[in-house]
Amino acid sequence: MGTTLSLFHTFPRARNSRHQLVAAKLILESILDAGLLLVPEVVDLPYMPQLRGLNQERLQIRQVRLCLTSLHRSQLPDHSTLFGPVSIEFDHLDLRCLGALPIYHLLSPPDGVPEASDLSFQLVADLYSIASRLAQCDPAKDADAARLLATVHGFASLFHPADSLPRLKEDGEPSEAMPTDLQNFLLSEWRIIGGVSYREGKVDSKLTEADIERLKQIDAEFFLGTGTAQNGRQLGIDDHPRADFCRMIRSIGKLPIRDAIRGIHIASPALEVLLPVITERKLLPLLRVF
Repeated sequence: MGTTLSLFHTFPRARNSRHQLVAAKLILESILDAGLLLVPEVVDLPYMPQLRGLNQERLQIRQVRLCLTSLHRSQLPDHSTLFGPVSIEFDHLDLRCLGALPIYHLLSPPDGVPEASDLSFQLVADLYSIASRLAQCDPAKDADAARLLATVHGFASLFHPADSLPRLKEDGEPSEAMPTDLQNFLLSEWRIIGGVSYREGKVDSKLTEADIERLKQIDAEFFLGTGTAQNGRQLGIDDHPRADFCRMIRSIGKLPIRDAIRGIHIASPALEVLLPVITERKLLPLLRVF
């Protein structure tokens, strides 16, 4: 295993192999030509009646984020079997300039253990109690409250639920039957969250008409639909298309995202479809095939 860790954005986790390659080509083109897309998701946390301040049956976190994983290059073949055939490599420091942070996994407490094991969920519940109070303030009259509310939502976007600690074999390796979300727990997952500001302004920006056209090509139903799809997939958020909440990161300071890429790693079965995207943009020196 190499000694250097990088941050990788890997895609796409598609429903079938044909759709996966088409989506991979469109997403790669979008990253190289426009930037990094932050996508909204709603994460449900399990109902735990012992949590103070939690009155509803479930706690939902709406996150606008880009997911990344800190890996050695040698780990990409195994990683790609779960997350997709294309991995874009970045330096940690470059993406930390965009606010990239490691996420924290919330572990449900096992039965019969002290309530202190609920602490991670309690912290999130308390964050949302704070958010609900801040939301009652008029942002036009209280700029500090508006800023703090955005900060609370940002912190909440760095939490992700995991069912329990993974079971290990006697040799210390993860069980082969481990569910995917627990495999993710063992990975070093990072995120860039929406709404981050720095001295020169916002890290991300609203989508342009050209951005929305790209989303239509990638997956019109997912990004522009609402309600529930025929296959049961939940579309939209709060009766609005996901595209309404998406944000785009186009540069790191004045450096275009394309110029910050350290490598474009492609699984060999996908190379034929994706190679023209790289050659047309004269990025062959960045290509790595595994």
